[in-house]
Amino acid sequence: MKGLHWEDCPPDIRRQALLINNYMYDFLGDALIGLYVHGSICLGAYHPGRSDLDMLAVINRPLTPDERHQLMLAFLMFHRTPAPVEVSIMLHDDLKLWKHPAPYQFHFSDYWRKQYAEMAYWDDRGFWYKDELTDPDLACHVTLTRQLGIALYGPPLAVISSAVPEAHFWDSLRSDAECLMIPSTTEDTEMRTVDAAEAMGALTLARIWSYRETGLIYSKLEAAEWAMARLPEKQRPIISGAIDLYLGIIRSYSCPIQHWNELRTLLLASCPLSYAV
Repeated sequence: MKGLHWEDCPPDIRRQALLINNYMYDFLGDALIGLYVHGSICLGAYHPGRSDLDMLAVINRPLTPDERHQLMLAFLMFHRTPAPVEVSIMLHDDLKLWKHPAPYQFHFSDYWRKQYAEMAYWDDRGFWYKDELTDPDLACHVTLTRQLGIALYGPPLAVISSAVPEAHFWDSLRSDAECLMIPSTTEDTEMRTVDAAEAMGALTLARIWSYRETGLIYSKLEAAEWAMARLPEKQRPIISGAIDLYLGIIRSYSCPIQHWNELRTLLLASCPLSYAV
C-alpha cells in the first residue's frame, strides 16, 4: 500500500510541478517568495491516477483581479497534465501574522474546475473582485508544508512563516467531521453500499483519530493501517474495504448498517471540537 515520495515519483509528475514553478516565477517575478509541494507526495503516499499534486505559493504583495484571472487560465491548462492540481497562493504577511481561517489570494482545485472553465469561456472576471477570501484548510496545508514540504523555489516555509497554533490545526483537521460518514437510517435492509466518497470519509476520520492519539501526521493509508490494529474486529472490514476502494481495486463494497453506524460513533468520539492533550 506504500505510495511514492517526491524523490521517486513518476517523471511526468515532477515535470508538471517544475513547469508550474517556471510559470509562477515568470508570471509573478519578484512578487514570488516561495513555491512548495506538500500533501501525499511529501508523506510517501502519492498514488498516480489517485492523488492530487498539492502546492502552496507565497507572495509579497496582493494579486490584482486580472492576475487572478490569468492564474485561473493557466491552472486550467496545468490541471490533469497528468495529475489533478490543488494550489493556494498566500501573502507572506498573512503567514507571519497568522489568523484562522487564513486569507488567501488565489485557489485552484478540481472542485472549482467546472466553474472556472465557465468563467474562462465567458471571460467573466467579476469573481476575482470579491472581498477577502479565507480557507480553514490552510491551517493543515501550512502545517504540513512547514514540516515536510518540498521547496521548488525560495527558502523552506518554516523559515519565513509562523507556526500554526495547535488549536487552529485541529479545527482545520476535523472540520466537517460529522459529515464524513453519514449514518444509515434505512430499516428496509441490513446492508449498506459504500461508494468512493463515503470510503474517503471513513479514511479521513481514521486519520483524524490517529493524529488525536499519536500527534503524528499520517497519510490516509498509514492512518487506516494504524486504525485497523485498534478497531473491533467486526469494524475492520469497513476500513479495509475503504482502502481497496481508494486504491481503485474495487468500485464499491457492502457492510452491515449497524457496523457502519457504530464505527462512525466511535471515530467521532475521538474527534472532539477542541483539542486538549
